[in-house]
Amino acid sequence: MRADEPLHPILPRPWTYDLERIDWRPSPLMAETFIDLTFRKGDEVRRLRFVSPSNVRVDEGFCGQCSGLAIHDVRSRGWDGITVEVCNFEQDPGITFLAASVVDLDAAESRSGSET
Repeated sequence: MRADEPLHPILPRPWTYDLERIDWRPSPLMAETFIDLTFRKGDEVRRLRFVSPSNVRVDEGFCGQCSGLAIHDVRSRGWDGITVEVCNFEQDPGITFLAASVVDLDAAESRSGSET
């Protein structure tokens, strides 16, 4: 993470949410791999899908707290197929990875529900 890289707008201030669930769906046959993170703040639930994650690291002792979790827009790096970085800016154990993109699953479902 570089200081000049902006936070991704998909979830403002993710460190203020509880990380309720992590689903990692690796694909053995070259189909789409993704990590879904479910965040909760009071009654608000946000589900984000990170497509084609790479360099995934879960630190020893990580227990799902996301007090230092940040989601950065890293398109300025110019890396082929990488636009998002999930990282931890605290010294606490966390989860970090790069991804091709991120999708708000709840927004995607509400759009597809209104099209039918």
